[in-house]
Amino acid sequence: MKAETLAVPPRRSLWLRAATTPFVQAPAFVLERLVSRRGLMLIFFVSAGWLALSGWIRPPLSSDISGAQLPLGAWSGAWDVTEILNGTFPPEQLAVKVTGEPSAGEILHGPRRILADSVGVLLLATIVVGAAVALCFPRRFGTVAGLLLSAAICVNAATVLNHPALTYLLDLEAEQRAQISRLYSVSYDGSMTSVLNDRTRGKPAQMSSAGFLTAVSQSETVPGVTSVVPFLPPIEEERGGWERGLLYVLRGPHLIILLMFGLIVGSRGPLGRRLLFGALFVVLGAVFTVPVCSQRLRAEWHWQQAKTLEAHCDYEGARQALSSCCAICPVFATRGQTSLLVGKMDEAEGKPTPSRQFFRAFQAYRAKPRSGATTLVQDLPDWPTTQAQDSRECRWAVAVMDDVLREKKVCHEAAATQAADFWMETGLKYYLQKPVFCESAFRYLNRERDMTATLDAWRRGLALSPDHRDALLCEGLVLARTDPDHPDRAGALFQEVLSDLADRPLKADVLSTLGDSYLGAGLFRESLPFYMQSCDAYTLPKIVNHRGLRGLGGW
Repeated sequence: MKAETLAVPPRRSLWLRAATTPFVQAPAFVLERLVSRRGLMLIFFVSAGWLALSGWIRPPLSSDISGAQLPLGAWSGAWDVTEILNGTFPPEQLAVKVTGEPSAGEILHGPRRILADSVGVLLLATIVVGAAVALCFPRRFGTVAGLLLSAAICVNAATVLNHPALTYLLDLEAEQRAQISRLYSVSYDGSMTSVLNDRTRGKPAQMSSAGFLTAVSQSETVPGVTSVVPFLPPIEEERGGWERGLLYVLRGPHLIILLMFGLIVGSRGPLGRRLLFGALFVVLGAVFTVPVCSQRLRAEWHWQQAKTLEAHCDYEGARQALSSCCAICPVFATRGQTSLLVGKMDEAEGKPTPSRQFFRAFQAYRAKPRSGATTLVQDLPDWPTTQAQDSRECRWAVAVMDDVLREKKVCHEAAATQAADFWMETGLKYYLQKPVFCESAFRYLNRERDMTATLDAWRRGLALSPDHRDALLCEGLVLARTDPDHPDRAGALFQEVLSDLADRPLKADVLSTLGDSYLGAGLFRESLPFYMQSCDAYTLPKIVNHRGLRGLGGW
């Protein structure tokens, strides 16, 4: 009888034995599930949900506005606007605010809160429902991605069109950023703030259809008409106009690209059929946009009709169109363009109204590089354009705006904003004055007087319009240079803005200015934290923060 031999299992390699351990099998199991069909779908929907809740609007100065903090857009009901056009209404009638909805100032400056009817929450709910359907029926993934694409297109259009008051404030911040950039560039060597590193990543903030947004110079001419969308013909851009919202949209277009990619990959058939399938959902999204943005579209159509009729001297028809515009969208009644259009018609008809004085003050203060005979695009931009050369006209315009504010017959918001623009530009004019060379030396006595006049003008502008946060930065900059023995005074003004300042180059310059103030006062130990925070705020390998490094003892 032969001896039975025992079967010896083959000897496994070290790598094979390591692969069978739980520490390797568990991650492999998770990775296998993630790269499966349903796993990739889950990653797709999670990415779409993150984009829906991330920043949807990027202001030039403030922090990003997330999708959960941005309402879909609605306005209060219509009212009789006859008194608005006649200039005899009380200012409190224009406190346009929907019950339970945050105002444009609260959305931009805070306190912000999560809204149930926000674009992010509505999109997230749609994505969750779509994810449940796609995971249960994987063959319907392309259709679900297409429906989400239509919803994203509709929500992006609502973000651009349904917030005229918010867009107005964003344009105001863009102007403030341009003015601050000008001040720091002429005040310090190696300033980090410039028009080329604006957070909106759009055109330089000085370029607009009417000219420079701020009085950056007394000799520069007004540039030509510039369009927000490059491939469209040049159009008249106004502060808070319908096309201005395109400059501040952040994550919405990214969501559209992601959903379009998912639709093309998840659909069946040749590429041409998939692209046609995607085009149908794009058209469906445009159809959904019409009822969601119908209020703004109808108001904008009446506004364009009012300007066209006024250009043809049909003032009665223009007033009726303007009345319909403000009745549909009451926010239009608070814009400066409306008061300018009413004042322009009163000027043509010879009516002695406060709106006429409002319009005449604007015409007197602005520069006149072209003939004033052009009626449609030259008189209603509502941008604080380059200051006029005649100082007497500027002083007269400021005095007229004081009378208009005192009479309270023009929309207080529009009048206060225009008066604040005048005071801010007046302060900038005094700040840019150079010392006078007399005999063999410069005379700085007038320079000190100009600084005092600058502070007074900027304080007046801030008192009229608290939205001019650039007045705090400008005032702090002047105090840091004129009162070096009391750096805490400039620091108190800077701290009011630094809490919500998201512009990193500007934040680095402000912190460096604070460090220079404390260092000039002999407080070396107190200046070091500001220099370190300045370097942390904005320092890149090819863009060196020289002011912050010099304060720390570097180069």
